[in-house]
Amino acid sequence: MPLDDAHLAEAWILGESETITYRPDGLPAGDREIEAVLDRNPVSTVPDTPGAVRPSIIAYVLNDSTDGISASELDCGQDVILIAKRPGGVASAMHIGRAIEQDTGMLALEVH
Repeated sequence: MPLDDAHLAEAWILGESETITYRPDGLPAGDREIEAVLDRNPVSTVPDTPGAVRPSIIAYVLNDSTDGISASELDCGQDVILIAKRPGGVASAMHIGRAIEQDTGMLALEVH
């Protein structure tokens, strides 16, 4: 039986992930722990500042309201995830800036 996108995404996330905390609307009352694969190396452009860049993190999460973050609940600019800027570091709150990619199984989120 072939795997659909959601099953492939789940297998990938669970194999190379770390636990992060998703905070809908930036409020601790809604905190939930989810798994994510983090790319800590990219840079992103600074809005309204031509040529300026800043460090960012790409978080790959399941597109799921229980085990990840669903596209329908995502509120870029308000939602926060607690992650460490370096592997093994102390987690801090970072805003989800935008969804870079999404499909039925996964979201790729730019975090800063």
